Amino acid sequence: MDPEDALIEKIQNNLSKNGFPEKVVSFPLSKIQAIVEKDELELDMILSRLSMAGIYSQEQDDKLVFAATPDDFSNQADSSESPSAGDGLGDLLNGLGDLPFNFDPASFAGKSKDDIMSMGKDMMDKMSETDKGELFKKFMSMPAEQKEKLMGKAKDFKLF
Repeated sequence: MDPEDALIEKIQNNLSKNGFPEKVVSFPLSKIQAIVEKDELELDMILSRLSMAGIYSQEQDDKLVFAATPDDFSNQADSSESPSAGDGLGDLLNGLGDLPFNFDPASFAGKSKDDIMSMGKDMMDKMSETDKGELFKKFMSMPAEQKEKLMGKAKDFKLF
């Protein structure tokens, strides 16, 4: 099993053992970072894939907090203004808005990196040049921060 998939599965199992999704669960951030660094993985990618599977995360002090919905974070003291640490690929792609071709960012939820790459390639192969141009225009009109995050995901996938 891919180390990234193995870590995601381990986090999901530990969350379940601790009452997730009924409870908001937190783990020491330093412990998760140590595992990620040891396996030479990207924490942002792990958290992104978890958020695509409906497991949202947020850094709070020295903890990484997981919840079943983003609204669960607002129920915790002083956390309602903090952005989620695990902005998912689906969330980033939602910023592209309505496109003229059949595209559902939620279809990436819970998929492996290889599956996401294959789905993206299939989607691009089926797009007309006009659709590709429209996609580029939508991307260029996204806020700079969102474009940076999306490009970071592209680097995580080794697209360039």
